[in-house]
Amino acid sequence: MSTSKLLLLNQEQLIPPYIRNLGGIEFSLQDYPFWNEYDESVRLYSHHFSENEDLVEVWYKGKTLVELLNGALKLYYLSYNRLDYFTELRPLEIVDVYGNAIYKPADIDKILRINPFENDGVEYDFSQEFKPRKHFLNDIMRLSSNFNDVFEILLFASLQYNFVNLYKLYETTKFYFKKELNLNLDKGIPSLQISKSKVGKFKNTANFTNHHVFDLLTLDIRHGRNNDNNLGGGMDLEEAKREVLGFALKYILERYKLVFHP
Repeated sequence: MSTSKLLLLNQEQLIPPYIRNLGGIEFSLQDYPFWNEYDESVRLYSHHFSENEDLVEVWYKGKTLVELLNGALKLYYLSYNRLDYFTELRPLEIVDVYGNAIYKPADIDKILRINPFENDGVEYDFSQEFKPRKHFLNDIMRLSSNFNDVFEILLFASLQYNFVNLYKLYETTKFYFKKELNLNLDKGIPSLQISKSKVGKFKNTANFTNHHVFDLLTLDIRHGRNNDNNLGGGMDLEEAKREVLGFALKYILERYKLVFHP
């Protein structure tokens, strides 16, 4: 007999109760107790793995789902203008899987992703405590389950903040702006309040190193010493993450005509 699986997440989160108790179509974050006890940990429930008896697959499907959710949370706090949460947000991480018993794989740092939406074919009627409601996170996670562009953007958005990772997100967003909307991100998109100068400033900082090493804003850049010309201008990491995540958010909102629900 199968037992529904829950992912137990790390406990001390800055995400507020109205997020921690969000019921979604693809996921549900809950603060509810089990074992007849209450604690402060967060439970992640999803029909994409809830009845799966392969606990290794549950873990790694859940890991990818959590990465998508972390990317979505960054875009949510950016769009909600909650810079306190946005600046201090620590990523959600899986602590254990709970089903018949607590489970954690021996090699939790293994680099493995399993698409949580792949070959699913599950039709699920939500019980009341998991009932979906209209919310930006629900909308964007639903899109990620159906569209590769949102899936990829959320995964790159979930990565640690540095110029190398932000450049991956920038390039992916640029690709889909051109492919889906026939817009050139590098030239700026005035209709979406994206300026060419901001894009150029980010690229200059991320790419060029032709100046004295102690004049660099960061060593975390894409290239070492080379013969390319430094085009001038710089952007610190705090500004860069807001700008590049902003490009990604504006793409998704424009592409899917998504209405923001706080």
